[in-house]
Amino acid sequence: MSYPSLIDEKPAAEANFFWMTYKPEKWPLEEVLRLVADLAEHGHAHEPCRIKAHRRAKAGDIALAFKQGKEPRGIFGVGVIVGACFQQQVLDANSPKRHWFAPVRWDLLVDPV
Repeated sequence: MSYPSLIDEKPAAEANFFWMTYKPEKWPLEEVLRLVADLAEHGHAHEPCRIKAHRRAKAGDIALAFKQGKEPRGIFGVGVIVGACFQQQVLDANSPKRHWFAPVRWDLLVDPV
């Protein structure tokens, strides 16, 4: 599958690529596995992902789910940002503030562990 063909908003030459880093304490494995199951059933899965570069990210940009740290590590998902970034309150004892999120449609996603 060619990802530029999934992008209606702008040509591939103008698409940005963003790492969506997997951290179990911020993106629990159970949620990732739910997305993997949704993708298997429906052909895609939608999930807002935290993003630092919210001013640069636009609909049509490519999102890459990336696992760092212990093996296995690497890219475990590919998707497309499908809308404008937004702020949302995160109910996290370590970070009780608003964070930026990008709405992502995941088209390829596997279990990262």
